[in-house]
Amino acid sequence: MVSTTFSLSTIVLTCNCNTEHVVRHQLDSDFASSTRVTIKRIQEGKVQNKWCLDRENLLAQNLRISQNNLEERKITASVLHLNVCRLEHDYVAERSRIQTFLNLLMSELAEMEEQITSLRIYPQNSATDYESVFRERQVARDQCVQRLSQQKLMTQNLMLAALDSLMGHKQQVQDILDTVHGNLHASSLTEQ
Repeated sequence: MVSTTFSLSTIVLTCNCNTEHVVRHQLDSDFASSTRVTIKRIQEGKVQNKWCLDRENLLAQNLRISQNNLEERKITASVLHLNVCRLEHDYVAERSRIQTFLNLLMSELAEMEEQITSLRIYPQNSATDYESVFRERQVARDQCVQRLSQQKLMTQNLMLAALDSLMGHKQQVQDILDTVHGNLHASSLTEQ
């Protein structure tokens, strides 16, 4: 019986040792795998944090660039607005000056036409007076016709100059608007 007991106790001891070894091996294996998982999570967290930090830096840089572009555009818009106001003021002043001059010319033309009309009316005088008055009026009429044609030519030239000035002003305003639109379009492309 001793040999059986010995062998049973040896078996029990052997079993106990093997079980303890298996349990220790299991614990070591569980600890190693949980440690590996924890390390992997930490590394992934570091990569994620670095990616987030890089993205935040990039967004901050883009924000600074956009703010600088906005300030530049505000300055450009202010300058362009002042140019448009100045050109508009110049246009109104030139238009007023030309309108005043045209009104003066038109009143002179109306006066000349009135004189020509009155020269066409024949006097009711005697034949001798008629001839002298006729010559005087003929000369006055010719002078009026000549002045009238000169005034009409000058009026036409002034009208052409006024239209040319108007077109120049319109072109300046259009160029400014095209410049603003081109700058906005170019900057929107660079931001994209």
